[in-house]
Amino acid sequence: IDTTASTVGANINPEQMAELPINGRNWMDLALLTPGARRNESGGYVQNRQGYSQTVVDGQQITVNYHSGGDNEQVGYSRDAIQEFQVIANRFDATQGRSSGMVVNAITKSGTNTFAGSVAGHFRDDSLNAKDLVADRVLPYENRQVSTTFGGPIVLDRVHFFGSYEYER
Repeated sequence: IDTTASTVGANINPEQMAELPINGRNWMDLALLTPGARRNESGGYVQNRQGYSQTVVDGQQITVNYHSGGDNEQVGYSRDAIQEFQVIANRFDATQGRSSGMVVNAITKSGTNTFAGSVAGHFRDDSLNAKDLVADRVLPYENRQVSTTFGGPIVLDRVHFFGSYEYER
């Protein structure tokens, strides 16, 4: 219990990022686990209304606020590239920026003194689906996602690199 602030929100730690299953692998869906977070059902995104939410990655605001809407308003980050993030649903201070609703502060992974990486594949196909009750047949569905990360030292204890790649079809 934090007795010095009345902020409503929570942190999604590295263990939760790695272990919790997400349909579609969109890391922002984990924001729904935090108190006060709600989904904007009109777009399917977590509070994706104009000016209502702000996303900050490594201290840089990446939220794009267009009045015309559309599905490609937010910069995409691979779930495997995000180390952890914080969701603040309300009562944040002025340092958090320009949002009338929710703020998401994310930290990306970075390189260390040892080489490390990951390769992951996530495949969904209609051959594993049951019949649709209304259509009385198996509806066609195919989703293929491949993700990889790699990082390590350039100069030990001084300069490191990290990169990630994700492909979805």
